[in-house]
Amino acid sequence: MKISKLLIAVVTGCTLAFSVTAMAATHAPTTKAATIQSSITAKQAAIDLAKAEVPAGSNFFGAKSKGMGEYKVLFQDPATLDYYEVDIENGRIDEIEIKGSDFPGSVTINKTPEDVKAKILETYPDATNIVVTKEDDPKAKNLMIYKAKFTTPKFTGEAQLNPATCLYGHRELKYKK
Repeated sequence: MKISKLLIAVVTGCTLAFSVTAMAATHAPTTKAATIQSSITAKQAAIDLAKAEVPAGSNFFGAKSKGMGEYKVLFQDPATLDYYEVDIENGRIDEIEIKGSDFPGSVTINKTPEDVKAKILETYPDATNIVVTKEDDPKAKNLMIYKAKFTTPKFTGEAQLNPATCLYGHRELKYKK
């Protein structure tokens, strides 16, 4: 009698263990698929958010996750060849770095700080508190750049401009929180 009870207990235990394992196996892919779908949806939302802040017609070059809710999205404007690196954190833009196609430094200085202010206002019409300084180019010897700092309702900006052409070399836009 003891052996039959023991045998029934062992069979019941094995059946229960098999059922739990089978049930876990059927639900695991669904959970994994949901996680993957959620990740894809979040990345697409970051891409859409970034796309709204770059020039229309810009080419999408890629997006990579920097961590939970953080993405770096890359675009290039075919009209200017500027690269836009957009940092997204928790569903909002944190910073945009714009790398221009023009080398910002020059030995020739044809433009004035007023020309630089006009260029900033042409690009960012709502810019205020524009401060322009002439500095040594940090990336090259014996070259000068104009550095402009400004604010808009959405972000604070810093730009390097070529003193001969007033073309942008590099810009950083830090969005307000």
